[in-house]
Amino acid sequence: MLLASEQANQAPFLTLFHDLTAVYPINPPASGAAVKLGPMTTAEWLSKFNRLQLGCHWRLHSTCKHSAGPSTKKVTLGKNLEWRQRWYCDHQGSHRDQKVTDVPPKKRRKPAPSIRVGCLAGLSVKKLKGKDSITVVWHWKHKGHDPLDISSIQESRLLASVKEWIKDRVAEGRDWISIHDLLRVDPDTLDQLGTNSTKIPAALAVSRMDIYNVLRRSLIKNSQLRSGCIASLEAWAKQIILEGGWANVATEVFDYKTNGNSGWYMSFATRWQRDALARYGQRIVCMDSTHNTCTGIKVSESVYLYTVLARNQVTGRGVPLAFMLTNAENQIPITNFLKELQREGSFNPEFIMIDCSETEAAAVKMP
Repeated sequence: MLLASEQANQAPFLTLFHDLTAVYPINPPASGAAVKLGPMTTAEWLSKFNRLQLGCHWRLHSTCKHSAGPSTKKVTLGKNLEWRQRWYCDHQGSHRDQKVTDVPPKKRRKPAPSIRVGCLAGLSVKKLKGKDSITVVWHWKHKGHDPLDISSIQESRLLASVKEWIKDRVAEGRDWISIHDLLRVDPDTLDQLGTNSTKIPAALAVSRMDIYNVLRRSLIKNSQLRSGCIASLEAWAKQIILEGGWANVATEVFDYKTNGNSGWYMSFATRWQRDALARYGQRIVCMDSTHNTCTGIKVSESVYLYTVLARNQVTGRGVPLAFMLTNAENQIPITNFLKELQREGSFNPEFIMIDCSETEAAAVKMP
């Protein structure tokens, strides 16, 4: 694995810029009326649109096109048109409250103020049927914000090319630190831009949350083998067993919080953990839990991660021998976890060290 400094030396830096000259058309009408562009070819329009995206983030609102077969949808499209697209400024519309009501107030995220201020800027793109001819009506006048202001640029959504750059760095296995190192703007570039430059480095608009969101989506995609909590856990259990480890997923476990069988747990140990269990798990082991590790079946459901570890006699460091995930806060899952360790991994330690947890103590004392 490469260190962060080594990764930064081998990866491309973010050298994209916001182009302020692409925000407004050349010689816009003083009345604020829309500007017509074209006709132009598809290639010319894509080139033009890529440049417009460097000045303002355009969000696709709708696409309308003729279907090849019969359609039940009402298509309001002229017969001489093949398709039509409408693009709006990302400040268009008004804020909609999308808070999750079943999450306690202390656990709710505090979102940043909405950037939707009712901006009216937009693009109406039309392509003629049977011809490589595209016309565009550009409503260039913005409302509620100044797209040339640095604060408006920072609060706007990232450029599509910047998002792809971040996704590429995440796909390379980089973390926040190594990606942050690639966002630096060297002094020579800043000197060349000058105070009156019409270009602003796109790296200045990238925040920690922008990278965190991409990292989080990547982790979720890689960690969920199936849709649904239990289905994904069962798929992981099968994969661990195929690779030589052991795993078990149990549902309908009694949970005193609901006074019903709403609990579940997954216990597992990979192949190398089974070997470590036989080597280091016969004398002194430690067991501890970490609360709020992740969410469970529901967003409001807290999940506990139980870890059994022992001391490596060679390195002197702790070795995780097995794990268990559960939403229940009683000793039943822990007891079953320890019994499975005895059955699957020859687990018979002389001492088990725990903290002052009555739940863990009750589970350890059970025969």
